[in-house]
Amino acid sequence: MISVYIHFNNKVGTMVQFEANDEKVASSSQLKTVGADVAMHITATKPLALDKDGIDPKVVAQERAIYAEQVKNKPAAIIDKIVDGKMGKFYADTCLLLQPFVKDDSKTVAQVVNDAAKQAGGTARIVRFVRFEVGGQ
Repeated sequence: MISVYIHFNNKVGTMVQFEANDEKVASSSQLKTVGADVAMHITATKPLALDKDGIDPKVVAQERAIYAEQVKNKPAAIIDKIVDGKMGKFYADTCLLLQPFVKDDSKTVAQVVNDAAKQAGGTARIVRFVRFEVGGQ
């Protein structure tokens, strides 16, 4: 199933592909509703990747270096733990599946998709997404 969202300004939009365990789940109203909401979420939040594995290792190394520099005056024994915590926040901000869902920030996007699929009687996952922006960055 592919869900699409185009912002009211007609300059920003998203397509997101879902995979479900069967056609009944893929065509369910629950998954279609969540699909449209997730596409809107992507348009608004601009995630860099679906999950941690999708983030360029160079970007990860740069972020770790920035965070390490920020805490360089802390005791050496806790620097790695602080940097790991900051990296967790970075991933939650930039990886779609880990982001707090815009319509219910008590759940991640992954949890919202899983809940909708369960309501429809099966399982589903996001396979990939693409966000387009005309004339912007």
